Amino acid sequence: MTDNRLKPPSHLSKKAKHLWRQITAAFTIDDAPGLMLLTSALEAYDRLNEARAELKRDGISVVDRWGQRKQHPSVQTEASARSQMHQALKLINIDINALQ
Repeated sequence: MTDNRLKPPSHLSKKAKHLWRQITAAFTIDDAPGLMLLTSALEAYDRLNEARAELKRDGISVVDRWGQRKQHPSVQTEASARSQMHQALKLINIDINALQ
């Protein structure tokens, strides 16, 4: 299939668009639900990377308004986004290890 459905959504990051191209080249995904799940997986990938960037910048803990150290909110965002990405890829039968 060479129509516009295989073009990565414009709102994805450059890295996510690259993954979209890798995945659609390696796997046949030609139905609307599959493409929606792939989009969701790569949106989660972008959130995962945003959270990682925040953690790299700020560290894994922050000081709250009472001066106490607590877990950075992006720790949970990173874990949740990773889980969402893996689940969406699993639903369309894509083994993430096959892409590495």
